[in-house]
Amino acid sequence: MYSVVNLFSVPVIVFEPSENLFSLNKVRKYEYVSTDSEDSNECYISKNKSILNDFPKEKKLICDYFDILKNDILCYEDTDFVMTRSWATKSLKGSYSQYHKHSNNYYSGVLYFDNYDENSAPIEFENPLNLFNNFQIKVSNTNYYNAQIARMIVSNKLIFFPAYLKHRIGKHQSDTPRYSIAFNFHPCGNYGSGDNELTVNNIK
Repeated sequence: MYSVVNLFSVPVIVFEPSENLFSLNKVRKYEYVSTDSEDSNECYISKNKSILNDFPKEKKLICDYFDILKNDILCYEDTDFVMTRSWATKSLKGSYSQYHKHSNNYYSGVLYFDNYDENSAPIEFENPLNLFNNFQIKVSNTNYYNAQIARMIVSNKLIFFPAYLKHRIGKHQSDTPRYSIAFNFHPCGNYGSGDNELTVNNIK
């Protein structure tokens, strides 16, 4: 007889917004630049790194969903958060990005505002423990305890995850370009106490 105790989970929160997000299709016409990675050919990022400022209604909607996460799940009711940056990504057939994290932020997120076909790229998360990367041990069944990578299908999803969690755009095999909007959040105002107290002004 035994029990498995999950001591510290990584909270990745997935919403399925019912609101009309059709206006975000305008990002398809924005200017994009290469990610400058040899291993992510045909993967692009918008030059505008505050793209949701052009969509105030949709930005507020994302912030409202984030408030559900911070208040109801993380129980950070007494701390305000501000969106620091937001940008769009464009993936063409055959492209993928390298694993990366969003430094200098607390939480990150991606909004997938469209229907994607079965060949569209998923979002992939790397196991933050990295323990299993040091051993080449064959597993008979992949599960939450031995997986090195977790993949999520992204159609019409709003996903929040800790900014330290390494992730990437998986290989895009569809003929239709894949667009998404990513963003970061950071605590703001006064928080902490004593010599750990910090004041962060709102970031525009």
